[in-house]
Amino acid sequence: EAGQSAAEKCITILERLGCRVTVADLPKGMDPDDYMTQYGGEAFQQRILEQTLSSTRFRLNRLKNKYDIRHEDGKLRYIHEALRKIAVLRKPTEREHFIKELAEEFDYSRDT
Repeated sequence: EAGQSAAEKCITILERLGCRVTVADLPKGMDPDDYMTQYGGEAFQQRILEQTLSSTRFRLNRLKNKYDIRHEDGKLRYIHEALRKIAVLRKPTEREHFIKELAEEFDYSRDT
């Protein structure tokens, strides 16, 4: 959690500076050194660095983990908060992408 919170802060700063940010998603409880020690540098390159998440995907995944989406209340709270994050994206194509994905995941129309 501490690493993810730190990543979120860094993402915000870097994006304000105009950087395109992606996030390497490590297995729970591992840092890059642990991963490379256990699996090697080549595995780190292929499984972690070549499969980074967009900053928006990282934020939405993190948000989803806050709610129990198996229950109606949790699902609706997640969707509302996710839409707030999507609404502030600068690029219309990026907004459209994540709205479409969210609608499909929860079986809603995009218009809704």
